[in-house]
Formats: sequence, C-alpha cells, structure tokens
Amino acid sequence: MNATHPKLNDMCLVILAGVMYWGDSGLHNIEKANLDGTGRTVLLSETNAQYYGFVYHAGNIYFTDWKSPYVTFIFTYSEAVEKSL
Repeated sequence: MNATHPKLNDMCLVILAGVMYWGDSGLHNIEKANLDGTGRTVLLSETNAQYYGFVYHAGNIYFTDWKSPYVTFIFTYSEAVEKSL
C-alpha cells in the first residue's frame, strides 16, 4: 500500500463536542478535526499501524491496532498520551 494515500479504517463522532476522530491505515495515524473540517490534527502515528474499533468515553478515545492484543486509549482534552489496558 502506498503510504501517501489515506484509507479510513474507523471513525468516532462526538457530536456534543463537535469533534470527529478517525484511524487511517494508509497514513498510519489517529487524527481529529472539528465536524466542519477545521482544526485537523494528528494525535498518534506509528509505522504500519491500522487503528480501528474507536469508542469515545469520558474524554478518552479507546481503540485497538491489528498488531496489538490490547485496547489502548488516548486523552482527548490534553496532549495525546497513549496508554494500553
């Protein structure tokens, strides 16, 4: 796969906060943006990652990666910090 081509794996909309989060297996990122498309930011990037299974709960985005047996989360209200469960 050409790493310069985006490929959406999964998405999570947080309507009340006006934000969307998604995993991109082409660019190997977790990104966020406002629902109107502004404020796009890369929260997490790892070589060959394929993030999926996005769930928002209590200010965190929970997800997994095809190469990991763990559920991982990142905080959404501060700098992205990756934690494994």
